[in-house]
Amino acid sequence: MQLTIVIPSVELSAKQEDLLESCLSQTMPKTDYEIIVVYSSLNCRKQIRKYDNEPIQFVFLEEKNVSKARNLGVQLSKGTRVLFLDDDVVLPSKEYLASLCATVKQLPVQSIVGGGYETAWGSSLVLDASNSIANLWIISGLSPLEGAKNISRAKFLVGGALTADKNTLSEIPFPEEVSWGGEDTIFLQRAISKNMCAFYCSSLNVIHNGNSSIKKFVVRSWLSGKTVSRFQVPSIPFGKKLGLLLDHRTSRLFFQLPLVWLHFVVLTLSELFYRFPRYNHRDRKPRSHSKIRSMEKN
Repeated sequence: MQLTIVIPSVELSAKQEDLLESCLSQTMPKTDYEIIVVYSSLNCRKQIRKYDNEPIQFVFLEEKNVSKARNLGVQLSKGTRVLFLDDDVVLPSKEYLASLCATVKQLPVQSIVGGGYETAWGSSLVLDASNSIANLWIISGLSPLEGAKNISRAKFLVGGALTADKNTLSEIPFPEEVSWGGEDTIFLQRAISKNMCAFYCSSLNVIHNGNSSIKKFVVRSWLSGKTVSRFQVPSIPFGKKLGLLLDHRTSRLFFQLPLVWLHFVVLTLSELFYRFPRYNHRDRKPRSHSKIRSMEKN
């Protein structure tokens, strides 16, 4: 089997069903790929029954931990390569999986390959800004690859669409100490530190239909700063971020700017908060009564 698709998901709502339908409608023969959905809600039994005759394996994981869900999917996979998809994305075309397999054949076996985010027409401004900022991380670390079309070396990738060889994933699993937020970035940096290559291909972009609330936008910005600071991920200079935004997202930039500035402010505060060591009262050993009495006498 060529490919295993692993989808960590809390539940199976309309968004997740849209993703599964886009995976099942591929031109690639269903005998060449399988789908593993790792879910953590017991209220999914009715939705699961709808896919009894499809090549989908549903696995229950009580703990809501994206990294553990992905690692479990790798252990159960039968494909030589694993594709990780977030549960709030949709494959943009029926040739997506075929294009992915054709792309990875041009690259070394131990390569990590990914795409970026596209925003569906009519989506909220918050989601559009969030996708734009996520794509900036990819764009900022790209360098051209000789002899390959539409493929670039990358320093950063997003977890919405990420694929790697199964042996690579067995050697470098996702960091289970991070339950959600930044786990894909940490995984990629650990792989690069072991001289593995990461590549970006625009044909592997996925449509991102994530949560468009301001609250989640702020939370994601905070987690990005936490990842950068606590796990020593290279940070992108502020000026370069803003310059890339001006170059690549001019259509709705005027309306996005307040959200972009909010992201930068929250990101900076998070980086400062996690960069400096904080006092932990639990690490402090209580003084004995004898020491206290000797101090009182003096």
